[in-house]
Order: sequence, then structure tokens, then C-alpha cells
Amino acid sequence: MIKLYSEIPPPFWHEVKNLAILAPHWKKYSKKEKEIALSKDIFLDNMVFENTPLSLEEYLDVVKEIKVAKFVLPDTINNEEDTLEKHKEFLNALNSTQLRNNAMAVIQGIPSMKIIEWIVKEELKYICVPYLPSLDRYNIIKDIIRKVKLIDKNNSLPYIHLLGIEHISELFLYSHESKYVHKNMPNFLNVVSADSGILYYSTVSEKCKNILTWDKFKIDEKNWKRKLNTDYVNFFKTRINDLREKTCWEI
Repeated sequence: MIKLYSEIPPPFWHEVKNLAILAPHWKKYSKKEKEIALSKDIFLDNMVFENTPLSLEEYLDVVKEIKVAKFVLPDTINNEEDTLEKHKEFLNALNSTQLRNNAMAVIQGIPSMKIIEWIVKEELKYICVPYLPSLDRYNIIKDIIRKVKLIDKNNSLPYIHLLGIEHISELFLYSHESKYVHKNMPNFLNVVSADSGILYYSTVSEKCKNILTWDKFKIDEKNWKRKLNTDYVNFFKTRINDLREKTCWEI
């Protein structure tokens, strides 16, 4: 079963099993909202793509507060060297085996052997592969697995997380790859999870945008309350149930 961590506002959290939490938003949630979130399986992202990340120190505080979340290590888009340095700095600051086990490295395009060797050496369990329109993510994942096997044939393969999904077709692509495998096992590409606001964009969002800012969430919340939000929630439930039936994703 592949997990989809959904980026959605608090009114919809009850409808999903897995949540994608944006770290800059975490401190703005109420105590009750945090309690609901912590009852879910959480993926934590620092909004580097949206260009509004927390500082390394602030992000570390959020990671330590949530504790149970899988989290993306700090990175720099399209810059592998800087990403690797940030990864090393953050891992050194963690000082916790439990948190370290939830750390997710990030690949910037086609990976060099240098970063793959470091991931294997540090025994990181997860690798995030971003959505890159100009590159074939499917082939990048195969390249990662090939390089890991070259470094250590006896090493267990890292789990792959799809960092962002913009098209529902990707849900079906990776469902197809795993349809001949037991539902509780990863597919042959070792894709085990993804995060996306795709359910939000395609159902209840007033304006379909890729950047889920705090202000955008709050504007939509006002609209839901004004319209009693019943139709929105029912439509959201219908979309989720439809995808649960047609794919092998846990939503």
C-alpha cells in the first residue's frame, strides 16, 4: 500500500489517514488542531519549493516537537552540493536516533554517486524525488536504485517518496507498477509514499493553485463557513473514496 500524504486545511483532516504538514504553518495551528494532526501519520515539509522555509533552527524545533513525523531534510532546489551540506548539518544537529530514522534525503535531479554514497553510508531509509517537469522522475528513481545496488549489493534499498504530485495520472502510474505485488509491500521501484495537495486542488479549492499558502487556506476556510461547507466535504469524501477504490494508495 502506497501512502498519500495530503496537504489540506484543518476542516478536512478528519477525512484522511495521512497528513502533509507544512512546517511554517505548524506554529499557527491551535492546540486542538495539533492534537488532531498528531493522531495521523504525518509527513513534514519545510516549504523550500514555495520559497518560504523556516530557518534550520526553527525547522529543527518543529521536527522535535512533532517527533513522529517523517520529515524532509533541508535542501536547496537544483543544487545538490548545497543540499548535501544542509543534510549533513541538520543530521548532526538532530542528536536523536528516533528522529534520524524518519529523516528523508532529497535528490536534486539526476543524482551523483557522491550523494548516493553518503545516503548509503548514513543508512538513511528514505529518499525524496521532487516533481521536475523537465525530467522523467520515473527514470530518476530507477537510476537511484541502480546506483545504490552498485555501491552495496547487500544493502537494503531506500524507500522512495514522491515529493509533490501535480497530476492524478501519477497515482495510477505507480498503482500499475505495484498491482502484481502484495498490497502491503512496496512496488519494484520502492515507491512507498508521496505528498500532494492534489485532492485539495481538484475538489474544494476556490482557485486551483500549486502553492498552498497560509493566507490561501484561511481565505478558503472563510468561504466554506459562509457556504456551510457541507457540499465541499461531501465532494472531498467522494473523490477520496473513488481514488481508494481505483488505486493502491492509502489516503
